[in-house]
Amino acid sequence: VQEGLAAAVRVLADKRLTRLVVPLLGSGHGGLTPRVSLHTMLTAVAHLHAQPAGRHLREVSVVVFRPTPPWPADLSDEALRAALRVTADLFAP
Repeated sequence: VQEGLAAAVRVLADKRLTRLVVPLLGSGHGGLTPRVSLHTMLTAVAHLHAQPAGRHLREVSVVVFRPTPPWPADLSDEALRAALRVTADLFAP
């Protein structure tokens, strides 16, 4: 998850883009629960944002695809919104 985000940030830095839109990495075929995947992604985004290559980022969107039937109860909609608010605070002016 962290390596995937780091690679995406390097491409964005090279192209001088400010927005990253990624799926919830590792929670499908990667075998991670959505909660673990989201936590790992938030940690990686915070770390990358502190690096020179990641400072240009102004917006990060995590796209969550829900399988049918719905996910197990380990990640509620409320928990997802709360975690994304934490990430949004990283990019607040």
